[in-house]
Amino acid sequence: MARAGFPVCQIDVTHTVKDYADKIRRRNDREIPNSFPSKNWSQRFIARHPEIRQKLVNNLSKAGAKVTEPQLRNWFFEVEELLRQDGIDTSIFDNPERILNFDESGFQLVPKRYKALCSDAENTYLVTSNSEKDCYTALFGSTAAGDLTPPMILYPGKRISRDMVENVPDGWSIGVSDEGWQTSKTFYEYIANDLYQWLQKRGTEFPVLIFVDGHKSHVNMELVEFCIQKGLILVSLYPNSTRILQPLDRNFFGPLKQIWSKVLRQNLLKNSNARINKGNFGIMLHTAVQNFTNSKEGLKKAFQLCGLFPWNVDAIDFSTLPANADVSQQSNDTIVTEEPQHDYALQLQYVEMGLNENQLLQFAENRNKDYWYGPYEQLALFNFWKTIKDKSEGLMFTTPLEQYTLITCHFTLDEPVESVPMSSEAATENNASMCPESQPSSSDSMQLNENDHGLDANKACNDDPFADVLIWPKITHVSGAAPKRKIEHIPSVATSSKWLEWHDKKDDDRKKKEEAKLARMEKRRLLNEQKLQKKSAESEKKGSKSAPRGSRKKKGQ
Repeated sequence: MARAGFPVCQIDVTHTVKDYADKIRRRNDREIPNSFPSKNWSQRFIARHPEIRQKLVNNLSKAGAKVTEPQLRNWFFEVEELLRQDGIDTSIFDNPERILNFDESGFQLVPKRYKALCSDAENTYLVTSNSEKDCYTALFGSTAAGDLTPPMILYPGKRISRDMVENVPDGWSIGVSDEGWQTSKTFYEYIANDLYQWLQKRGTEFPVLIFVDGHKSHVNMELVEFCIQKGLILVSLYPNSTRILQPLDRNFFGPLKQIWSKVLRQNLLKNSNARINKGNFGIMLHTAVQNFTNSKEGLKKAFQLCGLFPWNVDAIDFSTLPANADVSQQSNDTIVTEEPQHDYALQLQYVEMGLNENQLLQFAENRNKDYWYGPYEQLALFNFWKTIKDKSEGLMFTTPLEQYTLITCHFTLDEPVESVPMSSEAATENNASMCPESQPSSSDSMQLNENDHGLDANKACNDDPFADVLIWPKITHVSGAAPKRKIEHIPSVATSSKWLEWHDKKDDDRKKKEEAKLARMEKRRLLNEQKLQKKSAESEKKGSKSAPRGSRKKKGQ
C-alpha cells in the first residue's frame, strides 16, 4: 500500500486483520474472544517481512512537496512495470474505453461575483437565499474517450427523501454521508453497484484502469477485494500532481463551474427568493452538464495533456513545473527521520492524565474514523491527542521500492486467521489494506460473496429494489440480545431510479398497512355491533320468559 501511495500505520494493519478475521468468524458462525491482533503478532509480522522497515514519516513542507519531472517519469514507469508484474497486457493503454479518471468537487449554492452594468452612484449587490458557505459534493468520472460516467451527488444526512430523487435524471447516483463528503462507504457502493454495472452495459472489456487521487476514502479492504475479482485496477495518481495528471481538474471542473454559476444567476433572475436545496440541486446540476456541450472533446484533450491517453509521459508540459523544484529530492514523497519515540510516549502520558475516562473512550472510538463525531468544542483537543498518539506508536510501514503505483493486488495473511484473537464487537471502518507484491493462489486470496457485502437472504425477493445491490459490510454480533426492532439495511448510494422504486415500495407498503389497519378496525366494529345485538337479544328473550310475580294472599284469609 505504501508503494501505491497509501502508507499504512500499525493500527491500520491490525484493523485490516481484524476485519478479515471477522469475516471468517461470520462465515463459521462462531465467536472468538479479544479484539485485535496482539502486539507480538505485529512484531512477528515485521520480522517475517525483512523488506518492510519501520520508518517515521513526516509530512513535507509546501516547498518540499513540489513535484519534479524525474518523479513523474518514474511514476509512469512504475505503472507500466507493475502491470507487467501482475500479468496485465499493456495493450490496455491502447483502448480509451478502458482508461477512466474520477474526482469529486464541491459546488457552491450561490453564484460567483460578476461585473454588472450600472451607474456610478448605484450599489450593486445580489440578494441570495443561500449562504456562501453552502455547497454540495458531486463525483464525476470520464473515460479517455470523453464519455462521462454516471455522476454521484452526495448530500449530508442519513436518509434519501423522495423529493431528493424525483428531479434527478435516471442513471445518476445519489448518496448520503454524515458530512456530505466522500467516505469509504459511499465510494465502495458507487463503484460496486453503479459504475461496474454501467461498464457492463456498455460492453467494456475488462480489466480497466481507474485513476484516482490518493485519498484514503478511495481504498479499503472491501473495495480492493471487489476490484480484484471484477477486473478494476485502481491507480493512485502521484501526490500533489493533480493539476498535472488529473484530466478532470485540467479541463472539466473549471468550465463546468463557470456554467454552474451562470445557471445559478439565471435561477435568481427568475425568482429572487429561490433557494437551492436538496430537492432542486440535482436537476440544476444536470442543466449545467447539458449546457457543457463540448465536454467530450475537452476531456479527450485533457487525457492527452496528462499523458494518460495516449500513454505518453512526454505529452506532459514539464515547463509548468516550478523552476526552483528540488530535483535532488528522492522520488518518494516522504522524508524519513530518526526521531526518538519515548519523548512522544511521555507527552502522551501527561496529556492523558488530564483527560477523564469518558474523553479517553470517545477519543479512542473516533481515532480511526474519517471525521470527528464528538462535541465540536473538543475537536482541537482530540486532534492534539491523536497527533501525539500517532507519533508515539503509529510508525508507518514503507518499502524500499518506489512509491505510488498500483493498488490492485491480492490480500493475504501469513498466519491462519483462526490464530488471530478477536471479539464480536463491531469493527471500525477501515481505510487501508495491505498489498504484497506477488499474487497468491486462489485458495489464499479472499473470496467475495454476497453475504460478505451485507446482502440478506430475505432480500432476494423480486419486489425489493435493492435485492441486487452490494451494501457496505456490517459486522453482526454472533451472541447477545437481539435488537428490539428490525433494522432495514439500505445502501448509502444508489441510482435515482432505484431510490424511486424503494420509495414507491415504501409508499405501497404504508398504504397496505393503512388499509389493513382500517379493515381490522372495521372488522372489530362489526364484531362489537354483533356482540351488542346478541346481548340485547338475549336480555329481551330472558325478560319475556320470566313471568311477573303476583301478590300472594296471606294465610287464613
